[in-house]
Amino acid sequence: MATNTVEHLRSALIHKQSLHRPWTSGIISLSDPEKTLYFTRKDGTPGSLQLGSATQMQAADLSRACEPAIFGHGQENILDESHCKIGGFDGGEFSWVFNPDRGEFMSKIVTGLFPWNTLDRGIRFEMPTLNVYEEGSFLKPHQDNSHNEDMLGSLVFVLPLEHEGGSLFLRSRGQEFSYDGASLLKNSPPGSVAYIAFFGDVEHEVAEVTSGRRVTITFNIYFDSNRGPPVTKVAPELQAEHPFKTVLKNCLTDEKFRNDHPSIGFGLAHTYPFKTAISKPGKLQLKGSDAILVQTLAGLGVPFNYYLVYCDPDALFFDRECPFRILSRGIVDGCMDIESEEDAWAEITKGESSYFVWNKNPGATLKRGEQTDWYSRWYKEKNRYRSISVDWITDLNEEDLDGLDRSVFVHREDASLQYFHHQLCILLKVVPTDVCSSTRGEDDGSGGM
Repeated sequence: MATNTVEHLRSALIHKQSLHRPWTSGIISLSDPEKTLYFTRKDGTPGSLQLGSATQMQAADLSRACEPAIFGHGQENILDESHCKIGGFDGGEFSWVFNPDRGEFMSKIVTGLFPWNTLDRGIRFEMPTLNVYEEGSFLKPHQDNSHNEDMLGSLVFVLPLEHEGGSLFLRSRGQEFSYDGASLLKNSPPGSVAYIAFFGDVEHEVAEVTSGRRVTITFNIYFDSNRGPPVTKVAPELQAEHPFKTVLKNCLTDEKFRNDHPSIGFGLAHTYPFKTAISKPGKLQLKGSDAILVQTLAGLGVPFNYYLVYCDPDALFFDRECPFRILSRGIVDGCMDIESEEDAWAEITKGESSYFVWNKNPGATLKRGEQTDWYSRWYKEKNRYRSISVDWITDLNEEDLDGLDRSVFVHREDASLQYFHHQLCILLKVVPTDVCSSTRGEDDGSGGM
């Protein structure tokens, strides 16, 4: 098979992935009991708000009951009005009887976030937080902190209180979505609320509120292995075999394809807990299109492994299109004594499951230049650095240049290591057909590459 087959494989996966963004949204009508929001004022007296008929005076009463909101920055929670300027309080100071766990609503969330019925465990909603955005309030771009490896994302309800501005902007892998809950509610029945759910590694921000008050209630969404996956109605188009599975199955039975493309790789769309990916990859809580990919590989019995993606900040500084990366299944110890950059990469690649790789996409070119030539020589010196040619079906995520120092080394004793999210990829060696009929290892979710 020619290179066109790799493109066909890529198209079959990416086309269906593009149908499912890492967020889902809609409008839901509340029952009469759900239309009342209760809260506690600072003097301890009770207050309430009728959703769908609240006045600006009542909204101001709610706002006065709030405290300045804390913003998550890295592994810390800080009060910094340069990042956010909102008020709020947690579930201990307000009450809303709406239960997002209920069947019909749960189905909307699950089918929106997990295409092709890829959710293999339950989810739960916890720790509701209420926030009030006054005129002039905003929230700068950020990703939510993850202090728990079961953290999936966030579910945000925009309450029916009149306001202008305050649109929510979501960004992930080149996709951007602007969500204006207030505009949607203007054309909805009284007592409705707008909602949007998104994965935790989606960057998001709230534009400045220009008038009125934007009030939201946010739930954290968690995976829950103690629950079974929610029962959802399977859409007719999801009952057929995924096109990517069909194409991959044909590739694996073609001898020429296996000879021409002995190693293929997939950059994952989402980041995942660092420690889990290496020590217990079979326990990885996969999301969205990544779950589609792994479900397909498992269904075909294709052996594969997860790899951490490392890059050299100096190389990217000199050449943003430098195609070289280092893939490793080992945790690189930031405490080790490294005298030079060359020693660092030698240390990373000395493990049996670490590779110095070049992006071998059909359209990729190796630019000439001092920095790239240096890396090219490293790549060709196979006896010095373990290297492998990989045909990438989906590209590796773009690394955050501001965070490259943490992408290279971490400290083993760092207590936050188990929650540290990292860019991952999947590598599989194209193997004879009889091997593809075997199953993956249950303990580590890999085929022992």
